[in-house]
Amino acid sequence: MNYRNNRGAQRTKAALQRSFFELATTKPLRRITVNELAEKSGVSRGTFYTHYHDVFELVESIGNELIAQLDAILSQALATCEDPLRFPMARDALEFIVQHRIEVRIFLVDCIEPGFIDKADKLIRRHVITALSKNLGSFKRDAGHLAESYIASGVIGLICSWVAHGCEADIDEMTHLMGLLITRGASGLIDE
Repeated sequence: MNYRNNRGAQRTKAALQRSFFELATTKPLRRITVNELAEKSGVSRGTFYTHYHDVFELVESIGNELIAQLDAILSQALATCEDPLRFPMARDALEFIVQHRIEVRIFLVDCIEPGFIDKADKLIRRHVITALSKNLGSFKRDAGHLAESYIASGVIGLICSWVAHGCEADIDEMTHLMGLLITRGASGLIDE
């Protein structure tokens, strides 16, 4: 019985998330109401409140799921790659972004949830810096946090621009650009 309820809750949450994205592509977050979400999802307001306190909690939950999925993709790619400096994790992440371009655009480009960019920044720092440290060494002591900030901001900026322009550039081209940004940007800041 619990399994059935869990599946039902997952279906309800998925319907609410789909409805949110449909609405978010047509109006700003502050104008999306619980009534609209419930009606579009085919659930009652009470059912909405069973799962979320308000629309902002729904948005935060969706953002956290996107970050968790990206984290899993990056972790897997880093763990199975023999040469992390080729940044296969970038390719895997970019493929995910293409598949979820509407969601990523709403979170990264439209910035509907301010904490999302901070979470993405931390995620990029952790995975990219791990790959760099394993292969190039550690950053110079006085430049470490600045280098991490520079690289993470550059990667996020590159992704934002790419998504804002409809993911026009080829994934291989983007992977190459990202690899150049990361390795060349970091090269002068690595302790030798």
